[in-house]
This record gives sequence, structure tokens and C-alpha cells, in this order.
Amino acid sequence: MRDLFDIFFADDRAWWNYFITGLFFILAGIVIILVPEILVALIASAFIVVGLVILVVAWQIRRLHKPFRRIRIEYMD
Repeated sequence: MRDLFDIFFADDRAWWNYFITGLFFILAGIVIILVPEILVALIASAFIVVGLVILVVAWQIRRLHKPFRRIRIEYMD
């Protein structure tokens, strides 16, 4: 089993991933401070995406629930 050190520090180039991610978040923060409308658009788009995912999951649950309900009615009642 790999320990935590191996996961985070095994590759000598792994620190670049954290460095680039940090730079991205700093730049995104600066852009959001300069243009606050972008934050509103990001939050709104996140709500839309989450809403769509919830609708798809609900539709899949409904679709999968029908056969199980029929089986329960036939064999359990």
C-alpha cells in the first residue's frame, strides 16, 4: 500500500501541478475582483449544470424504479 508521502512527493515534477493550480486560482480571483459579473455568471452556470445533473439522475431513478416496482408487486404482495 502506498503511503501519503509516495502519493504527493514520489514524482519530482508534482510540485508544478500545485504551482500552476495556485497561479490559476490567484488569476481567477483577480479577474473576479476586477469584473464581478464573471462571478455571477460562474455561479449561475454552476447552478444550471447541477440542476441538469439532478434532473438526469431523477429521470434515471424513475426509469429504473418501474421494473423493480413491478417485480415487488408481483412477488412480494
